[in-house]
Amino acid sequence: MLNNESKKFLIKKIEVLKMGKSKKEKSLEEIYKESREREGPVVIPPQVDAKFLEDLKKITNIENFVNIIKEFKKYQRLALDKPGKIVPGNMILGAPAPNYFEPSEEERRLVEIGRAIGMILPSINKKNVKKIAEQMVENEIFVDQIIYQDIQFYHVDVVGSGRFIYPQITWDIAHSILDYIDKAVNKKIVSKQITKIKTALNEPKITKKEAIFSLKPKDEAEEISKYKVEIFSKGKKSTQEIKELFVELSKYINKFYLK
Repeated sequence: MLNNESKKFLIKKIEVLKMGKSKKEKSLEEIYKESREREGPVVIPPQVDAKFLEDLKKITNIENFVNIIKEFKKYQRLALDKPGKIVPGNMILGAPAPNYFEPSEEERRLVEIGRAIGMILPSINKKNVKKIAEQMVENEIFVDQIIYQDIQFYHVDVVGSGRFIYPQITWDIAHSILDYIDKAVNKKIVSKQITKIKTALNEPKITKKEAIFSLKPKDEAEEISKYKVEIFSKGKKSTQEIKELFVELSKYINKFYLK
């Protein structure tokens, strides 16, 4: 029969053995996961120049509607001139494919501007819609849809190597300037004029989120589609005719403008 001291020693030994067993049962992956959890949630920093983002934030408001549209048009051209490139990917380190598309700084900035425009367009209302329509005519902003391909960034944790961030180009995003103007004015004659403009512009309609870029080609010989930037044509009608339609729209809005 064990005395009290022997019992205490035996209990302590069993506890030590249990602890040792528990530690041995943990895989390297589990230990790594626990370590990451202690570090807190993963926050992916912006993947564009910090100064650019700071300047963009300053004009992300309806008061700078003209400036932000001009920035978008500017970076449409720059993204065409300075596209990204196909780079080799180390799939052991979580790369999406042996070769994947790395967007350029200009393409990344275009996406950020497109997102910013999507944030300010809902601010068009009956108080400022007259000014917005006038600005579009004065600055020759004869467009409706702001279209860009979205780029998301995701991180991969690789045991023993660290965290890696990769781009994923997903789908077309479209914001309609005229739809927000239409909603703000809410007059049939304005809606009819907007329909005329949309028909004249003949811009593509984006109806659903659709994958347009494959990160995993079937084989290395297959051509990998790159991030695309398209400056859409004005359709069948001339720029002058479209300008006249926008001028007429501005007149209708001015007529029904509610102060």
